[in-house]
Amino acid sequence: MSRLIVSSFGISIDGFSAGPEQSLDNPLGIGGPALMEWAFTTRTFQAMHGGGGGEAGVDDDFAARGFANVGAWILGRNMFGPIRGAWPDDEWKGWWGANPPYHVPVFVLTHHPRESIVMEGGTVFHFVTDGIHAALARAREAAQGRDVRVGGGVATVRQYLLAGLVDELHLAQSPALLGAGEALFTGIDLHALGFACSERVVSPHATHVVLTKGAASAPRAPGAPAFPARSQEPPMISTLQPAAELAAAVSKPYPNDSAAYRAARTALLADEIELRRQIERVAEQRRALPLGGEPPAYAFKDENGKTLALADLFGQHDTLVTYFWMYGPQRKSACPMCTAFLGSMDTPVRDISQRVAFAVLGRSPVERQLAFARERGWRNLKFFMTVGDDFARDYRCLSPEGDEWPALDVWVKRDGKVHHFWASELGGTQDPGQDPRGAPDPTPLWNILDLTPAGRGADWYPKLSYPTEA
Repeated sequence: MSRLIVSSFGISIDGFSAGPEQSLDNPLGIGGPALMEWAFTTRTFQAMHGGGGGEAGVDDDFAARGFANVGAWILGRNMFGPIRGAWPDDEWKGWWGANPPYHVPVFVLTHHPRESIVMEGGTVFHFVTDGIHAALARAREAAQGRDVRVGGGVATVRQYLLAGLVDELHLAQSPALLGAGEALFTGIDLHALGFACSERVVSPHATHVVLTKGAASAPRAPGAPAFPARSQEPPMISTLQPAAELAAAVSKPYPNDSAAYRAARTALLADEIELRRQIERVAEQRRALPLGGEPPAYAFKDENGKTLALADLFGQHDTLVTYFWMYGPQRKSACPMCTAFLGSMDTPVRDISQRVAFAVLGRSPVERQLAFARERGWRNLKFFMTVGDDFARDYRCLSPEGDEWPALDVWVKRDGKVHHFWASELGGTQDPGQDPRGAPDPTPLWNILDLTPAGRGADWYPKLSYPTEA
C-alpha cells in the first residue's frame, strides 16, 4: 500500500508552520516565508518555478526527495487558493499558473463541489467533499503503489496525524520565531502515535528532522538519497509545555489560601490543562471523521403544516444539528432533562445559527411543542414533528417498546446529498453510579454543578417547576 508522507514541511523554533493573517498577498501569513527560506535557493525549487541554477547540498537533497516516488498529492482548500465558501466561478486554478509543480493527480479537500481541472504537465486537480479518508483512498488508487504526499496546510496535516494515517513526516526547522500563527503539534502526542526520529541533519539554513512511524527508518525510493542520523540529540521540535510546569507557572494563591489548598489546586490545574488538551484532541478526531451513511427519505412537518425533507432543514447551511427531545404524544409533559438542555440553547441558538442550522425534532405536533416552548419563554428554537416513527427508530430515539430517548445528531450536505456525520453514542456506557452523560456534556446545568463540592448529587434531578422561594 502507498505510504502517506509529509515532506519539506517548514516549522519555526516555537512550533508554528504558518504565520498569522494569511491572505492572497501573504499566503504563508506574517513571517511565514521565513519558514521556507531554506528551500527557495535550492536547485529543486528553482527548477519547479521555471528557473535555472540554484544551490546543491543537504537542503536540495531533502527538497528533491520530497518529490521522489510521489504518485499523488493531497491539499487542503487553503493550499489551493484563498477563496472561501462556495466557488464563485471556475477562474481560480491554483497559485502556480498553467503548469503547477505536481505533475500527478492532486486531491483538494473542500466542502464545496467543483469539476476536476486538467492542467499542463500532468497535474489534475480533483475536489473531494467527503473527508480526509475518502481523499486518501482516491489518492492511493491514483498513486498506483507510489507514495501519497500531503502538501498542507497545517490543519490538513494535523487531521491526518490525529487520524493515525501519516507514515513519515519530514520537518525543516528554520531558525525563526513567529510568536503566533498555526501551531503544528498542539495537542498531538507523536510518541503515542508511534513516531520515532529516524534522521536529523543540519544545514546552514535549517535542521531537517524525519519522523518515521514504527521503524528506525523508512524505505526509500530507488536512487533517492538517505542520510544517517548525525546526532543522538533529540530533534529540535517544539512541543507543548508539560501541564505540571504550566500549572506551576500560573498558579497563584487567593487571599488566605493554605499551602495545602494551593498545592492541591495546582495539581488539579495540571489535570484540567490535560483535560482541555484531550478535549481538543477528541474534537479534532471528530472533525476528521469520514462521512456517514445517507439517511433514508424521512418526512417532517413545520409549524405551518408544510411537509419537509431532512435536506430542507439545512436552510442555507451545509451542516445541520438536530436534537430529538422526549415529548411524544403519549407523554403528559416534556422530559425535564430535555427541557433543561433546550432551555440552555434558546438564546445561543441565534449565534449557533450563524454557522450551522439547528432543529428540534419531536413526535408531538408542532403546535403542542410550540405551546410548551411559549410556556418556558423560549423564542428562538425551531421545532419540527417527525412524520411517522421511522426516523425515531432508525436513529435510536425510540425503542421497540415505545420508550423515547433524546438524541443529538450532526448532518452534512455534500454534492447535494445529506450524510449522517456524528451522533452521541455514549448511551449505556456510563460508569457505575453515574447517570448518562456526554464527553464533554453539552448541558451547562451539569457543567456548572460539576464545579461545586457536592457535584451533581446522587438523588437530585431537574424538574419542570420548583416551589416558589419565600
